[in-house]
Amino acid sequence: EAEKQRLAEEAKKQAEAEAVAKLEQERLAEEAKAKVEAEKQRLAQEAEKALDTVMLDGVLIPVSKDKESLEMKRLTELTVNTRIDQQNLMNRLRDAVSSRQKDLADLKEENDLSEQGIYKEPKPFKSVSAENANLEAIKSEIDDVLKSQNARISELESLYKTRLKKTRNTKDEVNSYFADEIVKLKSEQAEILKTKQNLLEQLVEIKEATDFERKRRIKRAAFDNEQERYNKDRAALKAIKENTTITENTPEINDIDFGEVIPNNILIINRVTNVEAGYYLVLAVHSDTNKRDNFVRKVIQSGNKSVDFFYDVNSSKYYIYSKVYGSLTEARSAMQNNKTTLYLSKSSIVNVQN
Repeated sequence: EAEKQRLAEEAKKQAEAEAVAKLEQERLAEEAKAKVEAEKQRLAQEAEKALDTVMLDGVLIPVSKDKESLEMKRLTELTVNTRIDQQNLMNRLRDAVSSRQKDLADLKEENDLSEQGIYKEPKPFKSVSAENANLEAIKSEIDDVLKSQNARISELESLYKTRLKKTRNTKDEVNSYFADEIVKLKSEQAEILKTKQNLLEQLVEIKEATDFERKRRIKRAAFDNEQERYNKDRAALKAIKENTTITENTPEINDIDFGEVIPNNILIINRVTNVEAGYYLVLAVHSDTNKRDNFVRKVIQSGNKSVDFFYDVNSSKYYIYSKVYGSLTEARSAMQNNKTTLYLSKSSIVNVQN
């Protein structure tokens, strides 16, 4: 009995020892597993904090693997693409300014040469509406791209501030790079706005100068047309006088077309080209050149070869006259003394004031 009891106690002690050993084994295994997991986490964190570099717009930039850093990298790539778009649009705006500046220079040269009597084939006026539509499209695109870039810079700055709170290391390469990049981007935006404003101001100045030169060209063309008219009128008068002879047949007054009647027998006209100021004894007023020529022929046929005429561009009328006087008194006296003369029967006085 005693032996059985002893063996039972030994078996019990052995079982208890084995149970304790098993528990210790399990504890050690759990501890080892925990250490492995901890090491994995440590290594993962180390890897996340490790810096990488990427090439962006020809420059190597530091990039960590944390969320903010990766997002900042993505935004920076977008700002580079937008920067290219902005530059292309600004170049288009510069080209538009250069094109208008050249058109202005050509127009001014044409006008200057014309005033010197040197002919240069005039360039046709471009479509102002088409040019303005193209310019407005460029301006609108620039505004849209500037707005988009500003939004990305704001988002980039917000991410930078968030990462700065998490990574307070003042020597952190990622934070340092993006801090400088944000400053650079803002500076570029300010420079583009300034350049855009300068170019638009140049366009305003060019437009004003071009409007002036356009009016100058039109005025010059009008002058040339007026001079051409005057030369033709002189040639017509000379031909009439050379080919018209005096006749003894006196027409009836009703057969003579005196044209427009001047109210109160006196009229004042300003700025008439190619004639001197004075008081003109006008026999008839016509707008039609054929009626003018017919009247002049009849006056010459009656014996008055000193008849002449001038053209008033403001009224588009020809004033046919017999003589010009230096004073109103002289003109009135001549008109009164010759009222019985057929072609002076409806005469009037026109005072040309230049």
